[in-house]
Amino acid sequence: MQQIRVRATTLALPCIALLGTFFSVSICGQTPPVPYVDEAVIRGLDFQFLIGSPGLGQGFAAVDLDQDGDADLVLTGVADLVQFLENDGNGYFTNRTDVVNPPVIANAGAIAAGDPDGDGDLDILIMSWTDNNYLLRNDGGFQFTDISQQVGLDLPGKSV
Repeated sequence: MQQIRVRATTLALPCIALLGTFFSVSICGQTPPVPYVDEAVIRGLDFQFLIGSPGLGQGFAAVDLDQDGDADLVLTGVADLVQFLENDGNGYFTNRTDVVNPPVIANAGAIAAGDPDGDGDLDILIMSWTDNNYLLRNDGGFQFTDISQQVGLDLPGKSV
């Protein structure tokens, strides 16, 4: 694993005094550029946000779905498929969408996480621009149950 060390340098004081904003400090400072290495694919983050219709947004949530202390990812806007990615704790992700088997949601947009059933794990609310909204109850082990109809969320409409 490559280590990158960043050294802070003295900022140009005349810039701070003259412009006085955070943005100007970052421009006028003498900090060298930080090298960037794209590790998305090797870390399991190989996906694209696809826009089905202009003006419709996608969703992204970083939540601890398996209660192991690290943020897992839930993504919408990938060809009407909601994706679930499990974080291994070291910043590597495994696509668990096949285990979750979420419903196909046309133009899925916003995502929210909460514990409406009070069982201590995070459930997922997925809202759509054109399809029904869905509430997926977290049953543990990346197993989810669609309880949208039971709680009255299976109504078509735009995301809230």
